[in-house]
Amino acid sequence: MAEPIPYAVRPPLPQDAPGIAHAHWLAWREAYRGVVPEDYLERRTEERLTQSWRVRLEMDEPEGVVAVGVSADGEVLGFASAGPSRDEDAPTAWELYAVNVVSAAYGTGLGRDLVSAATGARPSHLWVLVDNPRARAFYAKHGYLADGARKVHEGSGCLEMRMVRSGTALLG
Repeated sequence: MAEPIPYAVRPPLPQDAPGIAHAHWLAWREAYRGVVPEDYLERRTEERLTQSWRVRLEMDEPEGVVAVGVSADGEVLGFASAGPSRDEDAPTAWELYAVNVVSAAYGTGLGRDLVSAATGARPSHLWVLVDNPRARAFYAKHGYLADGARKVHEGSGCLEMRMVRSGTALLG
């Protein structure tokens, strides 16, 4: 278990966009270097992510949820986002779109708390890169099981697999 880092999980504010973008950018470099093509990572700049997050946080998405994990000094350590399923053959109505945590916060419970904030105990599903065993193990620990569905991640060309949680699994 990592040294405890005091953090709070809360809804994001529009002014969090640069911090979320930095955590998003850093988390991808830490978790996906060597997993996704390098040119894909290079195209995911902090500037582009900041613009994307500004638009997202300023738009009213009443059905979706974004939660951020923030350290005691205000640094964004991670985020989770979820909402209505985007799959035509969705096994659940709710999809966990993303969970990204910077490596300094691995093992602190932040990832678990972000998943809980984004999904609650409802049934949900997600897509994870097949070549990301750390993430697959994290999701399995929190009740998600592979359902056999696979697809190619549009941006990177990497293979993804779907995992589903019944909703009766407890986070923890």
